This record gives sequence, C-alpha cells and structure tokens, in this order.
Amino acid sequence: MNLKPLNLNTDIKLKLSESIPDQLLKTRKSGSTELTYITQNTCIDRLNDIFGYAWSFEILDHWMEPGVTQIKMENPKYPFTSKNTDMDAVKVNPEGKRYIELPQLPSAWVLVKLTVPMLTDSGEIVYISKMATGSQSITGPQSTQSINGYKGAQSDALKKAASLFGIALELYRDDVEQAEFEAFKETLTPDTWTEEIIEANRQEYDYLMNIMNGYGWSNADVSYYVEIVTDGLCSNFNKMDPSYLKALIKAIEEEE
Repeated sequence: MNLKPLNLNTDIKLKLSESIPDQLLKTRKSGSTELTYITQNTCIDRLNDIFGYAWSFEILDHWMEPGVTQIKMENPKYPFTSKNTDMDAVKVNPEGKRYIELPQLPSAWVLVKLTVPMLTDSGEIVYISKMATGSQSITGPQSTQSINGYKGAQSDALKKAASLFGIALELYRDDVEQAEFEAFKETLTPDTWTEEIIEANRQEYDYLMNIMNGYGWSNADVSYYVEIVTDGLCSNFNKMDPSYLKALIKAIEEEE
C-alpha cells in the first residue's frame, strides 16, 4: 500500500483537536479508578459539527468472546477468611498455595469503519477511513444480553474510531502528553496580528507596544496576562483574539 501524506486544511485539524467541554464529560468507576469519557451522542454531535453530516459509519464484524477465569492468589498479609472469602471456593495448587477462581463476564465485540471527508489545502476533498474495535461486558437478562452487548460495543468502537481522527483524544493522554500536544497545536494556529488586524486596532496596539518596549518585554513576556484576560483560552499574544486587546492593556496597567 502506497500511502502519501496529505496537506489537510488547518481549520479542520484545529477543530479535530479541540477539547471536549467539561460539561459534556462523564465519569464512571472502574475498580478503584475513575474514568472520564464522552457519550456516543457527544461523539456524533462533534462529527456532525466538523464534517457537516457527511461522514459514514459501517459495522464490519461482530462476535462474542467467553469470559476468561482469572486466578487470585492468597496474599500472606491478607489471608482468605470466612469474612472476606467464600471458603468453599478456595483451592490449593500443586505448590500448596491457596487461590480462588474469579469468573469473568463474556463480552460482545464489534469492528467498525468510520469514514470522513477531509479538505486539503488545495481545495480537494478526500475520504479517509479509520477502523477500531469496541467491546462491552454482557450483563442483564439473557433475552437482551446480545442486543445490549452489541449496542454498547458499537458505541465504544465509534468513539475509539473518532479518537483516531483526534476527537476527544485528550481523554487518552496523560498530563505531559497533553502539554506537548497543546504546544504543537500552537504551531498550527496562524498568527492573529496580520497587517489588516493591526491597522484596525492601531491605537490600542501601538499603546501596548509602547508599554512592552518600556519594560523591555517581548510578546512571550505578556503570556501571563493573556492567559488571565482570556480565562485560560490562550496564553500566546500572537494567537490572542483582538477583542481582548483593551482588557490586556488594562490588566498590565493595573498590575504594574
């Protein structure tokens, strides 16, 4: 397969990289860990917003996998007792060590393909597909197990396929990875202060430049104030929306 890199439209790349708003995030317990996730509806809304309803979603395969029994060995510090274990379930291996078997639930699996239209810098529309698998443990009444299992697996697979395009990918990154990605994303965003924008805000822009020159500051030196006036939406003056210019000047004057 001969794959060639595409010069994709920057606006689409930035939309794909936008973080999901906090109010749309959900959490659930997984053992002692709290997981953050998005619902299938939020994923569909994001796909519709970015690709204008022109994306498609196909189930390629589905199957069931039986639950695999896990073995829990007895911890000498916390031995099995009638208070924490069903003693009738305790077994002894050939080495004389005690253990119990923990049956796991069967699971439904789905393989899907998500296809979206992408716009290149040259104006050409290309279709790109990503495949992903999703799974769901089987619970509930036997009559609805396979239906509910495949429904959950399909939802999981769609969200995973969407994450391969960048949607909600921040939920899979740790703090260091996210910080590195945010720094990279800054390079995708064109500088705000074009000659036209500067001219439209000439008085305030020149006034700010005089303040910065007086302190010997560069654009990077005002990042602290930019982050304050934009409520954390931006920390780079070169990328700051011009509507914050007056607030930025006021914040610097009040601080100094």
